[in-house]
Amino acid sequence: MSMTTALNNVNHLEKFLKTQPKALGAVQIMTGVLTVSLGIIKGFSFSFAVATGIMYWGSIIFIVAGSLSIAAENKLHECMVKASLGGNVVSAITSGMAILVFAADVPYTLYGQNGSAYNCFQCVYDLLPYTLGINGILLALSFLQFIISICLSSFACKAICFCVPQGVDLSLNQQFYSLPVPLTNQSCTVDYVNMNMTSVVNGHGERDLPPIPRDTTNQKNENDLWWVR
Repeated sequence: MSMTTALNNVNHLEKFLKTQPKALGAVQIMTGVLTVSLGIIKGFSFSFAVATGIMYWGSIIFIVAGSLSIAAENKLHECMVKASLGGNVVSAITSGMAILVFAADVPYTLYGQNGSAYNCFQCVYDLLPYTLGINGILLALSFLQFIISICLSSFACKAICFCVPQGVDLSLNQQFYSLPVPLTNQSCTVDYVNMNMTSVVNGHGERDLPPIPRDTTNQKNENDLWWVR
């Protein structure tokens, strides 16, 4: 890789830093910790969200994605940016699923609480606001996680797409005409009028070669025969 290509790659990767991945990664980690904490509290009551377990394995994905975002800013490299891109894509998908799950859990919680009201109506009625409040907080955290993951993924994708792979040298075409041309690729043409030989090298130019000496043996023999005649 040439120096110009390396500098261009660094400039494109630095655009990823404009999103403040370290700060957003810290927010992702805090979101994951809050989600798993509220999930533990919500786990004491049966609900649709608790059955899916998205509050637990989803929080792990959020924490991993945030850690990769922080690592990408601390060590700015194409591989780290790619890892951050992959983690945030998975985090965006997971947070999107969490939004649907927590949104569907609200009517499920209301229906379940009404069904169990025959046993302990007063207890269920007192806990219902807290349960719905936890659902609302989880829904807001999932929505925040979704926005952060989409932003980091888009900027990381732009930074990687404009980077040139290390095995490609863009200056090859510029240096082509200054490279030495091997003599094995020469094609020779003979000028029988002036007995000069020109060498055309790959269509880039021609040069004069030493002239070919004439073969005067046959002409001398013909002169001798003329005298004999």
